[in-house]
Amino acid sequence: MTSLLSIVGMVLTARFYIQPPIHIRQVVVLLGYAATHFGLLYRHQDLRLAPSRVIVALCIGFAWLCSSHGQSLGTMRIMSGIVFVAAGVMVSFTVYLALEELTQPWVRNTRPCARWWGILYAVIPIAGWMPYFFAYFPAKMTYDSFWQWAQAHHITPYNNWHPILDTWIIEATSKLYNSPASYIVLQIIVMACVVAYALRFLQTMGMPQWLVLTLDFFYALNPAIGILAITMWKDILFAALILFFTTMVAKMVHDPSWLSPWRHVLLLIVVCFLVMNMRQNGPETVLASLVVLTLILKELRWRLVAVSASVLALFLAFNGPVLRYYHVIRNPLNEALAIPTQQIAATYKYGGTFTPELKAYFNRILPADHWVKDYNPYTVNPIKWDPQYRSSVITDNFPAYLRNWAHLLVLNPGIFIRAYMDQTAEIWQFSSPSQMRPYLDTPLNLQDYALSVRIRASSHAANPTIMIKESYMHYVSTLRSFHTSQPLPTYAEFTEGIQRTLEPLHTNSRFADLRSRIDWVFQQMAVTWQNYFVKGAIPFFLLILSLVASIRRFGSRGLAVYLPAIFVVVTLAMSMPATDFRYQFGFAFTVPFLLFYPKLCRGNTQHMLDDNMEGK
Repeated sequence: MTSLLSIVGMVLTARFYIQPPIHIRQVVVLLGYAATHFGLLYRHQDLRLAPSRVIVALCIGFAWLCSSHGQSLGTMRIMSGIVFVAAGVMVSFTVYLALEELTQPWVRNTRPCARWWGILYAVIPIAGWMPYFFAYFPAKMTYDSFWQWAQAHHITPYNNWHPILDTWIIEATSKLYNSPASYIVLQIIVMACVVAYALRFLQTMGMPQWLVLTLDFFYALNPAIGILAITMWKDILFAALILFFTTMVAKMVHDPSWLSPWRHVLLLIVVCFLVMNMRQNGPETVLASLVVLTLILKELRWRLVAVSASVLALFLAFNGPVLRYYHVIRNPLNEALAIPTQQIAATYKYGGTFTPELKAYFNRILPADHWVKDYNPYTVNPIKWDPQYRSSVITDNFPAYLRNWAHLLVLNPGIFIRAYMDQTAEIWQFSSPSQMRPYLDTPLNLQDYALSVRIRASSHAANPTIMIKESYMHYVSTLRSFHTSQPLPTYAEFTEGIQRTLEPLHTNSRFADLRSRIDWVFQQMAVTWQNYFVKGAIPFFLLILSLVASIRRFGSRGLAVYLPAIFVVVTLAMSMPATDFRYQFGFAFTVPFLLFYPKLCRGNTQHMLDDNMEGK
């Protein structure tokens, strides 16, 4: 009977999702879903429904339906509504089966995982990503990348808009070999080693070797990961460090004695410091994770307190005296205000309620017609890059900005909620409205960018000579404003820096035919398969699914391992700036590791829930 009902539900689900014209990708995805559902159903033929788990499954299932269906629920007709409910029940049943599967533990591998397996797990992703590296040699770069590259070559002032630690890594690698390729090679090696470290832990804790290899090949062959692995963005190393941090937390949870050696304590401090300084949401992610870990892992409380204090002290020292010594310009405040900015703009766009005082205040930041013209529900960039946008109004009196924003919220709660959901849609919404185009990367060659972009010129002059001279004058005046005693660069030294900056910025594909094939894959991901490869919805819902299963099996300790990924999501939901997939990559890169975490066997601790107690 259950199989028959599943077949009927599958037909209705197909009716719900597949609309003319029918695309082959829809059929492929539906067949994959059907195979997964009936495979789970076969493994759990003696299924008994528990009311609490049914409610959770229904919440996740219908949330996914709302995320993956582009039509507004309010516009559905009666028959469409019936199909919607039937499809929701079907998806919820699949979620229930998945939760049952994820809480069935594996048997721990009694033999230690040989070191050479770890080497293999690192070699496989490197082999998978190197074709992208050779196709786009020396690297893929965008505006942000060129800015950091220019800072690394001292032709524009140090700026913490993009974390200075990552800029200094770029500078260090460029001194070894003056090419973005040196940074990319380091990035690929770090990513591959972290993946190997995580997978080796999974194998040790009972994951079947065939599944470990499957995950490894997923990392290696996923084209979105391959593209990002050879792109000079701070977000990529940040994602690798989040996976590293997560694996270390998993080791602590399963075996608290892992944190006993001081070398492991030192390693944890170093990794936390790197995460905190590799992206603007790093400090909140690390500190919040450590605080909650201190509450959950009582047997490690004092060591975690010591780690937290050490990490905080290092962070304050680095972002205080060290940055002042090197004259690093601070990150502007308005960069963290993407969501409030979008909510204000939406209030203008949708004709919301203003008091005269509120309108006068916000018009000082940006004229009313520009708020309306620049508003895009899914990215704040048109507003913050508007020449008439005056961020100084905010920074000069930030409390006044908060008071006015809060007052506007009280007057327009519906518009504020709508603007928030639109701005964060890249995280949770699978379907893509016509205005939302997820951004993965650019197909441009490095030499195709304008000179002003490649050298991050502070001048808009059309003549290259004038542009460079004006940029030099701006650079020198910025250094003088710091009252530095260090000698200022001469114009000749500055132009030499320009030459060193520009010389390696030339895409030189080692395999032209391979480049054309990857360009085709890139285009398919960016347009046809964007919802599957370059959006956060699938990894986000898989993260929720796995988290629920972990808490069900391990109790509060089942939450601990998910904390870094959870706080990356939370901080993104508080400051999501645009539709770039690289922002979601911070947690998405960790999801394959976390997905099967609830199935791991118990570690060497009495604090883990007994496998036989699950579900009671």
